[in-house]
Amino acid sequence: MSPYKQGELDCTCGIYSVINSIKYLNDLNNNEGSVIIDEIIEHYGKRYNKITKEGITYIPTELILRILKRGKKTKKLVADIEILKPNFSLNSTETFDIIRADLKKYKDKMIVFVGIVDYGIGAHWTLINKVDKNFAYFFDSGSMRRRVLKNIILTEKDEHDPTTRITYIKPCEIQYIIKNN
Repeated sequence: MSPYKQGELDCTCGIYSVINSIKYLNDLNNNEGSVIIDEIIEHYGKRYNKITKEGITYIPTELILRILKRGKKTKKLVADIEILKPNFSLNSTETFDIIRADLKKYKDKMIVFVGIVDYGIGAHWTLINKVDKNFAYFFDSGSMRRRVLKNIILTEKDEHDPTTRITYIKPCEIQYIIKNN
């Protein structure tokens, strides 16, 4: 299975990450994915143009999930999905050990939603679906596939150095999206 791609729709990575998390957890076909996209666009209506041009600095994953749970065509697709916000420290090794253990525990019933600042693409919302001892692997709407764990730094700062091969993640922007069934 591969993620839906945002293509030339810059600034839509957050919405695509929410949609891709549902696809990953429910193995959606293209028609089901289109229904979810239509519901989000219908809800955001006139604001959708602004979102596609400016993006969203904070992705309201819980709000989007509530919208989809109320939708006539989407509520069955997301009925058993919930969002958890773990409380991580700034210790990258410890955090990724916990994420690795949780992904293993939940198997294919969990994916990790993260906001990153990456050396290759700048600010970006994406999903982590696997962590091993060396890499974090992404289920991404763009081109990210994996990053070396030792090059991922957890920080509360907004600045980054684009000349390095470092990926920055704010612990407060890590969310678990889980399928309960």
